[in-house]
Amino acid sequence: VEPRFKEPECQSGSLQVSSPQRWLRVLRQNQPVLGLVDDLPAEEQACLLERGVLSILIMPIWIDKKWGGYIGLDDVWKKRDWLDGEVDVLRTAAEMLGVYLSHEKAETTLRNSEQRLSEAQRIAHIGSWEWCLHDNSLVWSDETYRIFGVDPDRFVTSYEGFLECVAPDDRDRVRAAVDAALWEGAVYSIDHRIQHPDGAMREVHEQGEVIFDGSNNPLGMRGSVQDVTRQKETEQQLQQLLKQNQRLHRRSMRIQEDDRKRLAHELHDEMGQLLSAIKMDVAYIQKKWGHNSTELASVTADIQDIVFQGIQGIREITQRLRPPMLDQFGLLDAIQELVDKWRQRNRDTEISLSMVDEIPRLSDLQEISLYRCVQEGLTNISRHAQADYVTVSLRFEDEWLVLALEDNGRGMDPASTHDGLGLYGLKQRAEAVGGSVCCRSLDGQGFWLSMILPLAPARLDGND
Repeated sequence: VEPRFKEPECQSGSLQVSSPQRWLRVLRQNQPVLGLVDDLPAEEQACLLERGVLSILIMPIWIDKKWGGYIGLDDVWKKRDWLDGEVDVLRTAAEMLGVYLSHEKAETTLRNSEQRLSEAQRIAHIGSWEWCLHDNSLVWSDETYRIFGVDPDRFVTSYEGFLECVAPDDRDRVRAAVDAALWEGAVYSIDHRIQHPDGAMREVHEQGEVIFDGSNNPLGMRGSVQDVTRQKETEQQLQQLLKQNQRLHRRSMRIQEDDRKRLAHELHDEMGQLLSAIKMDVAYIQKKWGHNSTELASVTADIQDIVFQGIQGIREITQRLRPPMLDQFGLLDAIQELVDKWRQRNRDTEISLSMVDEIPRLSDLQEISLYRCVQEGLTNISRHAQADYVTVSLRFEDEWLVLALEDNGRGMDPASTHDGLGLYGLKQRAEAVGGSVCCRSLDGQGFWLSMILPLAPARLDGND
């Protein structure tokens, strides 16, 4: 009963008085209101005598140490002094009622909490479970039953019953994980499939812990189970999209490299031959008539210089488009040539090259990716590093081929190492063939670049 004397339900009893504040103070002090009406204040007498009440006894009800209402008796037949036994009986009744209301309140709170937990589990598709080793009993929450697709009234909740729900191909793995948690102290965290009675397969993630007694003996386990079917399907779709993107990127790279190769051949074969023919014609003119005219000799010499520069320019362009050494002699010789030419152009910088003696057969895209990494790295070093020492290495690490470039130059801001200097293109190349690119740099502490590619062709998705 809520202690609100002005509420309609309270106005039908003896507490309907014009000024109940005195009674309120007495009851809140855990004292009863009792006695003859004739002994009460005049304003209280008037209200009670009007209702025919001659004697009154009111006892406070306490719920969890808080005043929660009252219980009372009144006598309309005679004036009476309440006996101690009568007061004790009513006090005991009030205490029992307070205990009952406290339990009722706790049960209501518990039911509401369980309902909220059940609703939260339903929304999140997360169920809870607890398994007792002593009697092999298994307690499941409502959502756990829904996740496993079984009827709570028909399903026998035991460890064996749980294993029957696990997909046959996953049972040994689940059983081993449970045993490892119970007897070896391993963490119980596992993804596995379950099979509904109608044959439908679902993916779940289970997380649990072992319950121990005082002697550190396992008593059972408790944990949670989550339906992750949608997450797994989404992950598979993302993986498929990623693989598709990698295939498209590899195809794009192959088309690009084919175009580079074709353009390099055309420049070399057509423009190179044309410039060579011009060079030969100019040489003939110079030989035939140059001695007769100083001006003609000077002009033909200038033309020869221009033609020579054109031939050198075409060679450099074709080298950048598609290094001939890579097609003719392979990756190791191509990298050696690249380093040797860089050394000639950067005589103030010492460069060290360390490579394996031979490498297994790599795909064309893998070889060109490694070559471009060396090419891009050395170009950036000559432009930005201000270094006096550079190392280039190519080595094996397990089933991976690791290419690394390092200098002792001025370095760069770490925030810029992931975006600039052509690193994005190198990362795309590496990822397209199943590898990765890493870089590390600090201002004033040099720069380190690495490309890691798989040796085994099986690591690539498909033959494209």
